[in-house]
Amino acid sequence: MNSQLSSLSKPNRYVVRVILLNLFSLGIGGILVGSFLPMLRADYGLSYSTGGLLVSAFNIGTMGAGLLAGFLPIFLGRKHSFFLLSLTEGIGFLLIVLTGQPVALFFAFMIVGMARGAGTNYGNGVANELSADNSSLLNLINAMFALGALVCPFLLLGCNRFGPHGWKLAAVIAAALGLISSAAMLPMTLGNAPAQGGKPDFGFLHSRLFWVTVALVFSYMCVESSIIGWIVSFFSDSGAASESFSLLLNGLLWLAILAGRFGCTALSARMSSARLLLILTVGMVVFFALLMVLHSLPLMILATLGFGLAVSGMYATGLGNAGVVFNRYPVALGFFMFFTGLGSICFPSIVGAVADWTNIRTGMLVLFFPLALQLVCVIANLSVSKRENG
Repeated sequence: MNSQLSSLSKPNRYVVRVILLNLFSLGIGGILVGSFLPMLRADYGLSYSTGGLLVSAFNIGTMGAGLLAGFLPIFLGRKHSFFLLSLTEGIGFLLIVLTGQPVALFFAFMIVGMARGAGTNYGNGVANELSADNSSLLNLINAMFALGALVCPFLLLGCNRFGPHGWKLAAVIAAALGLISSAAMLPMTLGNAPAQGGKPDFGFLHSRLFWVTVALVFSYMCVESSIIGWIVSFFSDSGAASESFSLLLNGLLWLAILAGRFGCTALSARMSSARLLLILTVGMVVFFALLMVLHSLPLMILATLGFGLAVSGMYATGLGNAGVVFNRYPVALGFFMFFTGLGSICFPSIVGAVADWTNIRTGMLVLFFPLALQLVCVIANLSVSKRENG
């Protein structure tokens, strides 16, 4: 990490460290909403469909924050916009602890998602500006999210030792971390994104690279959000593993994602983003297929680890794939998050609805559709990216 930061000025190094802390906090909070979902459903008497709607609410907040993050700085400046949107993580988790009323829970999950969207937008946007289109810093920042996600299941397991409602203690801890990371933003120096003649430039809408990257990351987000939201329920409700062991498997998944993101940080300096995206997508298809057809727990664990490695660098590498577009048109990142976020809103609810009709394993099978689209997109991206990136 020191080599990544050594070339930056002291104020920029502090900004990056605050972003790293924020992504770590969001990693814990973002994964907690899926990890404690079986316990929350049991405590509050919620169905699979309602649970799916809560995961979708989280992703609605993420998508909405993507748009707000693009326009709110016009009125408040980027630092204050980042600070205010990040505060919603702490507020949302406290609300989840205080009420089991579905409408209030929907709102709480949504504003926790807003913090995730703000962190992703501002964190990746600033890193993209500071790294001159090299996705190494982007992968490093996203690795901190994976580190928080790795810590999350063990935090939840530790809190569960204090009683049957330990997940609420974990939610309070996540709220505290969110508030601390928000407070750390107040001293930082963070200017607005580079301006384009004082008004937004929408030239990116004519870029094939932008649209193929949107389609690629949209399909990836369909899969990623559903896996993250339902993986603990998948292992425990399908009978493949106990609830406690399912949380450990979630930790192993994020250990693989963390290792994969550091690996992608190194690989992104040695090969094009388009080629790396193809390799990662093929890995996602293969390992997800194995996870769905296997019933032996040891083999399912290996498939989960393989899937984690494959999924690890998709988002950051996707951003790097269209980095030239995002740098040329700053407002493009907000629209990118909006369009790609639609997938993360729709598919967790679809998985939950199908699971209510049949079972959780059948519900997960619908993810083969976005995976097929993702494979088509990365193949098309090979030529589009070469043409527009030169």
